[in-house]
Amino acid sequence: MHALLSGKVPRNRRPHMRTLLEETPRPLLEGLVQEVGRWAKPGKVAGNVARIARELGVSDRTQEWLNGRIVADRLNANVIRRGAV
Repeated sequence: MHALLSGKVPRNRRPHMRTLLEETPRPLLEGLVQEVGRWAKPGKVAGNVARIARELGVSDRTQEWLNGRIVADRLNANVIRRGAV
């Protein structure tokens, strides 16, 4: 959880994080980002996960999903700030 909130993965945990990001089913990753995201500003965890994925050389498919997630989180944050929800 610390790695997702901080965006920094300890060197000895990088293989585990890469495996998590590449092999975990998308719905489970979405739930993980959503749950951990409750402890941070909207979009921060998704942004951290996307950065971690780039740094670890995670597959393009995973990175595309994460980039789409960041955009959606930012749009939702803007709607909430404007009081539209």
